[in-house]
Amino acid sequence: MDFDIRRLEPFYQLSRPRGASAAASLNLDHLTMFQYFVPFKAFRLRQWAVFFSTTGNIVASMVSPALQNPSVRFVTNPDPKCTDQGCPGPDSEEKHYWVRISPVWSRLLSASYLFVAIVLVVLFLQLRRKSGLLSDPKGIAGIASMATKSHILQDFSGLDTAHSGKIHKRLAHRRYVLYKSSIWQGEWSATSEPPQDSERKLTSPHPLMLRTEAALPFLAFMGFCLISVPIITLTKARVVPNAVPWLPIVVATALKQFFSTFESDVRLMEPFYQLSRGNAKPENSLTLDYQATVYGIMPFKALFNKHYLLTLVGVASVMLDILTVTVSSFSVNSEDFMHIGSHGEDRSDGDETFVSFWASLILSLVILVYVIFTTCLVYLRRRHPFLPREPSTIAAVLAFIYSSNMLTDFIDTERLNNKAMETRLKNIGKRYALGWFKGRDGQIHCAIDEEPMRSKYVHGKPYTMAQAVPLGPHDTFYAV
Repeated sequence: MDFDIRRLEPFYQLSRPRGASAAASLNLDHLTMFQYFVPFKAFRLRQWAVFFSTTGNIVASMVSPALQNPSVRFVTNPDPKCTDQGCPGPDSEEKHYWVRISPVWSRLLSASYLFVAIVLVVLFLQLRRKSGLLSDPKGIAGIASMATKSHILQDFSGLDTAHSGKIHKRLAHRRYVLYKSSIWQGEWSATSEPPQDSERKLTSPHPLMLRTEAALPFLAFMGFCLISVPIITLTKARVVPNAVPWLPIVVATALKQFFSTFESDVRLMEPFYQLSRGNAKPENSLTLDYQATVYGIMPFKALFNKHYLLTLVGVASVMLDILTVTVSSFSVNSEDFMHIGSHGEDRSDGDETFVSFWASLILSLVILVYVIFTTCLVYLRRRHPFLPREPSTIAAVLAFIYSSNMLTDFIDTERLNNKAMETRLKNIGKRYALGWFKGRDGQIHCAIDEEPMRSKYVHGKPYTMAQAVPLGPHDTFYAV
């Protein structure tokens, strides 16, 4: 729910009576940011649906699980006569174990649940806003269908290889309106809003988590987690999870949140990566939208599409959810489970048994090793830029298609849902790519268009220096 709210917020902003500035709509990116920073950006832009949604999601996914573990404690009866079978005495109702609820932690847990419930009520009211959409805009095709009835594409002339900062400067003085799933030019303003993102993000062709400078600290953090698991369970450092039982859950949840941003970036880039390879089917490129795919379904969808790297990433994301559960088993006296003696498998320490403790420990290590392996593989295959800019905003995509010949295929498609759009494009029978094409204006552009393309895009090189595909008998190189 939170992801869809962030994904659709630019369209809600565009559908306001006076529309919205480009900084708050066409150039808006809530998806590739760290989730912890999104509420601050949404508050600054007064986008309350995103603010409440992300705040509630952080509390529900990180704060509440961390508060739950210390709220319930299992205490052993201090009477030495008590055993697992009970306490001696014909009228004794004493038990060997007691379950105690911590007043402070349980109240905090209840408060977090109440906060999430209030956020849901606010969101139900916020989502009654007018969206201006006739269908769910998924993928590149969904954005292209919104640009065929207006003159908005004129604003993107010459921006095919521009970075996001240059696009923002071009659009900064114009407001834009969404009406019946078509984006229209609004009023011109002498003032302009500053960009909401850093200069590094505006000029980078890659999302943050796929850049080399993010790879080392991210992998180092995962390596730290992997090393810490046996240390806090099998050494004297076991006092740490016993003293602060919420700490392992907070760390595991933080790792999950960081990986969710990483996964979102991989999902975002996959359709464009398929287009950069050339000769892509529409169902694997233009209508493909892994970001809008339901969590848990994405690995199966990627496997069906033979996108195996994305399948590994999706499975790793699900496994990290399991990790947040297994690390909650570490707040026990693991020394009782170190050696197998007579009836060793029957030993227990409060809420954990010998089998459950070792199963949680081994499963945690396996999950972390798998996630580190998958992350390294992604950086090995996807760290190299293959686009002139990060395609995380509506404007970044429109700059790729403003002069594309394929736009005629999207006339009168603004009412089609993603499945109907996919069927339409498959029936047309064209293949698509991202590279250098001869546009509708007769000039060469770096664009997303129908095959054949003149040359593949090589990052940092103009058309004349790009690696060209074999030419046909009547084709010639375009000279500048």
